[in-house]
Amino acid sequence: MTNKCIHDYDIKRWAMKIARQVGHDTFKASNFWIRNFKKNGIVSRKITKFTTKKVTANQIDIFANAATFVGEIAEIIRSNSPECVFNSDQSGFNEEFHSMEEPLTHKERR
Repeated sequence: MTNKCIHDYDIKRWAMKIARQVGHDTFKASNFWIRNFKKNGIVSRKITKFTTKKVTANQIDIFANAATFVGEIAEIIRSNSPECVFNSDQSGFNEEFHSMEEPLTHKERR
C-alpha cells in the first residue's frame, strides 16, 4: 500500500459527495464538522521531510560519496594533532576581521 497524504479538503469533498448520494443536499462539511469527525481517531500530522524518487534512486551514490568523504577526513584528522581538529557540528565559530587601521566613520571627530 502506498502512503498518501489526505488533507481536510479531501475529507470535506468526500463527505459532500456521499451526502449528495444519500440525499442530504443541505449538508455542509464545515471546519467544525471536520474537527468533530477527526475525534474518531484521525490525526493531522505535519510533513517534515519530502523525499523524491530521484533522491531514493541515488542513495547508492550518496552512501558511496559519504564513505569516501569519511575516509578522506579520517586521514586528515590522523595527520594533524588533536588540538588542531574541531567538530564544527558541535562548536560555535565566529570569524571576525581585525585590522590595525582605525574604523571608518561618518561623523567628524572633535
